[in-house]
Amino acid sequence: MSKSDSNASVMKIAQLDQASTTVPRMVEYLFDLAVRAGASDIHMGINNVPGDKQRYLLRLRIAGRLRVVKSQFMNSHYDEVVQRVKILAGMNTTNIGVPQDGQITLERKGGEDVTLRVAIIPNQGAEEVCIRIQRNERLITMDQLLMTEKMFNNVQDLIRRENGMIILNGPAGSGKTTTILSFLHELAGPDKKILTAEDPIERRLPFVNHVQVTEKAGYAELSRTYMRHDADIIFIGEIRDSESAITAVQLAQTGHLVLTTLHTRDSIGVIARMKAFDIHPNFIADTLVGSLAQRLVLGLCHNCKEEYSPDERIVRNVSKILPPPDGIKFYKEGPGCDQCTQVVNGEVIMKGSSGLVPIFELLIVDAEIQEAINREISRIEIREIARKRGMTTLAEEALLRVYQGYIDVSSVYGSLFSMRD
Repeated sequence: MSKSDSNASVMKIAQLDQASTTVPRMVEYLFDLAVRAGASDIHMGINNVPGDKQRYLLRLRIAGRLRVVKSQFMNSHYDEVVQRVKILAGMNTTNIGVPQDGQITLERKGGEDVTLRVAIIPNQGAEEVCIRIQRNERLITMDQLLMTEKMFNNVQDLIRRENGMIILNGPAGSGKTTTILSFLHELAGPDKKILTAEDPIERRLPFVNHVQVTEKAGYAELSRTYMRHDADIIFIGEIRDSESAITAVQLAQTGHLVLTTLHTRDSIGVIARMKAFDIHPNFIADTLVGSLAQRLVLGLCHNCKEEYSPDERIVRNVSKILPPPDGIKFYKEGPGCDQCTQVVNGEVIMKGSSGLVPIFELLIVDAEIQEAINREISRIEIREIARKRGMTTLAEEALLRVYQGYIDVSSVYGSLFSMRD
């Protein structure tokens, strides 16, 4: 976001606390502010901080972090603001005791429409609101994922297989869908038939048939139907249960390349998760060709980042995972500049950082890993085999990003050892 956009947001949010501001205008300004600030989510709810006069809390998630936005209007008109959001999202405004979901489409002048997915739950006599902002943003291509050359080439080989299953895994919000879309963009063309089952459809690509999952047609139902549609590549948005897992395996067994996602801790964790979905190890070994774990870490602003010397204990511990190259420079967040500083309501809510940096761990299921899966050996043993065959861990990949100057070592230090285990 440019400096002029930041100033525009400050001017608008400042108007929200004027007595003449109406609830519809407040909500309109809030949505506009969040989109301009590049937020992925809007959070509104009860403030449980003792002694804080602000009863309600308004926060925006920007570049993975929640940022507090102060507004007296929000504090004094919270219930009315929530009611307005519910009306726009097509929800039941009289029922505040049950969770509700809805959707709002923002028509933006001079830009593409933005979809807001609204989720509301009851909380302490009020309602907690989470609004996911979905934009038709610039497509991230494979060469922009910052993969090492070796991993990039391995992934290229995997996604060009004629059949088999590739599973992307990681927690919610780790960028799995963005990565999958980069794969589909790479593969799509008039010579390939690509079908998807998604909830929601975040972006439509040329030569890709995007299909929305519904209550009547879930992942498993759509996947079974796709067996009769002569598809080359099928993207199943998420394996959620045994039924969708079995169907994904069947598709991979019948000559399709299947791309899908799971919520697991690392690339090897998908094996245990598929077993938990009642998939026999023989079928996992036969169909799984690759597992790609992913995380997102807040990146440094390359314009104002500052060189520094981390604590010797930190350097000593990270060296046990991946020794830093000779003469390496460590960087931390800088003071902020016109390329990274964001101001809302006169307060700086973000500075020194810029965007999210992806980190990957790739497990290639070759003959030796297949045998290990069939023998049902432990996760630790499979990891050791994969490491000997050249797999780099999430922790090692994170430190590569540190040594390349993309991220601050302190931002990943707390999670490095869990990534490694």
